[in-house]
Amino acid sequence: MSVLVFLTVSAEPGQAERVHALLRELPEVIESCMVEDGPYDIVALVSVGAFESYREFAVDKMGSIPHIEDYTSFITVSE
Repeated sequence: MSVLVFLTVSAEPGQAERVHALLRELPEVIESCMVEDGPYDIVALVSVGAFESYREFAVDKMGSIPHIEDYTSFITVSE
């Protein structure tokens, strides 16, 4: 099973570029883009092997990135 997650991120004011750079360093993040205009600052594509792995990613890795105000996950699963 493969789990792909479309992730939208809101950063603290003035911190979007820093958050974006830190996200891109994570091996699970296969693509990450800054948003020019809209409700989110960053859109990223995350790939993990299992749903449980994404929970670990969300809690441990996303939780360790400073200046994230909020994020939303759109989780897809394919076999």
